[in-house]
Amino acid sequence: MDHRDTLTYFIGAFIDELAKAGVGDVVISPGSRSTPLSVLFKDSEMFNTYLHVDERSAAFFALGIAKSKQKPVVLVCTSGSAAANYFPAIVEASHSRIPLLVITADRPHELRDVGAPQAMNQTDLYGSFAKWYVDTLLPDTFDKSYAYIRTVANRAVATASTKPEGVVHLNMPLREPLLPNLELEEKFTYGAKKTCCHTNYYSGNRIPNMEAVQRLGHTLESKSGIILCGPENNDNYVEAILKLSETYNLPVLADPLSHVRKYKHDNIISGYDTILRSEGAKKALKPEFIIRFGAMPVSKFLGQLLENNRQSEVFVVDSGDEWRDPTLEASSMIYTDEVALCEALSNLEVREHETQMNTLNQWKYANQTIINIAEDFCFTHPEMEGYIYKTLLDNIEDGSAVFVSNSMPIRDIDSFYLNNKDIDVFANRGVNGIDGIISTSLGVSTEYTKTYLVIGDLAFFHDLNGLYLANANNLSLTVILINNNGGGIFSFLPQYGEKKHFEALFGTPLNVDFSHGVKMYGGNYIKVDNPENFNEALQQTSKQEGLQVIEIVTERETNMQLHREFWSIVSDSLNGYFQKD
Repeated sequence: MDHRDTLTYFIGAFIDELAKAGVGDVVISPGSRSTPLSVLFKDSEMFNTYLHVDERSAAFFALGIAKSKQKPVVLVCTSGSAAANYFPAIVEASHSRIPLLVITADRPHELRDVGAPQAMNQTDLYGSFAKWYVDTLLPDTFDKSYAYIRTVANRAVATASTKPEGVVHLNMPLREPLLPNLELEEKFTYGAKKTCCHTNYYSGNRIPNMEAVQRLGHTLESKSGIILCGPENNDNYVEAILKLSETYNLPVLADPLSHVRKYKHDNIISGYDTILRSEGAKKALKPEFIIRFGAMPVSKFLGQLLENNRQSEVFVVDSGDEWRDPTLEASSMIYTDEVALCEALSNLEVREHETQMNTLNQWKYANQTIINIAEDFCFTHPEMEGYIYKTLLDNIEDGSAVFVSNSMPIRDIDSFYLNNKDIDVFANRGVNGIDGIISTSLGVSTEYTKTYLVIGDLAFFHDLNGLYLANANNLSLTVILINNNGGGIFSFLPQYGEKKHFEALFGTPLNVDFSHGVKMYGGNYIKVDNPENFNEALQQTSKQEGLQVIEIVTERETNMQLHREFWSIVSDSLNGYFQKD
């Protein structure tokens, strides 16, 4: 068998096995060394294939697809710096527990470390950010070669998908000539078993430890506390958590990224970040225990609640096996299936606990107070950026996806997503960067009929190349670009007090006309100088497909002052209520 046929059968077997293992999406960054991979993926018709020449943007796009579908997505690139450009998205995927299969083509071993062009050390390139790394066998025809590469494919999918989900890096050395033989009839089935997969894999759920169930159940019955739902990639356990809440009369503090906040249930508290800015509320609602599901929430004030109540018992529940306790205050780490634990606790014999009911009612009152004040304040102060979020959330369709950038957008969606709208909220909160936001949101859009992105001007500028993906792949995305000409979040931080260098180092005004960039990538652009006209622009784009960008000009100083006024009104109202009680 000549080299070209050997190459084709080997890579074809690998691709066939990925499809049989359930992979359905491939993002390709074209290049020479990766030719056999790219050509055969494209030729197979077993995948949705997407192409982008910007590797950094391509990787974030794959991240978005995997985030929305909760399935592994393949990334393919050539050798050299192309692989390095994947790094930011890989870091984010690792920390966010998103399954990615990264395939980097490489020079064969004889061309490594000898000064060959476009060659660098790709061995274990992503280090601890990859759950599994393999420098694969060169394409060969010996008896076990096809069993080997099919097993690698199966194991890669299994490893990326098993909790905690993450990144698998396969570095594939390939010799020239690189063009596969597409005329071979068995180019994908060669060496395959008659069964579906070469190796089937099964992953079960962890059964709750009964000692932990009994201890936690005693705490829930005898003390007053809260259920805390942080960022999570799915909503499979929401019904079980709500049943647990009903059984023990516990408030559920739901982060916007938990997928819990979209459920309409009296025990869900959506305004806790604003509630906990009130000293009276913090004292009255001090929990004796906290059960946390998911990652740490966005809210800084909720984090302070955990850190400042060291007498509280903190139970961290996780179906993975990572130590997610940045406050260093966890009293128990419970590694188990979340649904099974909630059901076990709900099935315990429970007596009525009057104190818990009183505390739950206090949380409910405080939450309704926030909702009422926010409704009035936002619409009487449209120059506050919170007005944009309220308007968006009140008008978009149920079932939509809303992707929010980091810095101010994620914090404002936390503060003003109060209406339990049936939407899925996404963000890149693994390492909280502003890079790749446009690309990730377009990846999410592959799974939703309508997707919205709320983003600031700095993050938008940072990922302008991501806009290319919309028209290139017939994707629809409505971008709400909030332009306050700089880093708005820094106005809320201590750096704001140092006026001498604030604008140069933190305000960082861009003074960019974004309309040219949007038009360059074939998008429709609308500029709104007055936020009161935002709803009209939103309605204008609601029925349109493709890339829609609504730029809203706001003013940083005014926005900061109005946020503080809003928080002050809420605090005064809650302080009066809790002092009266």
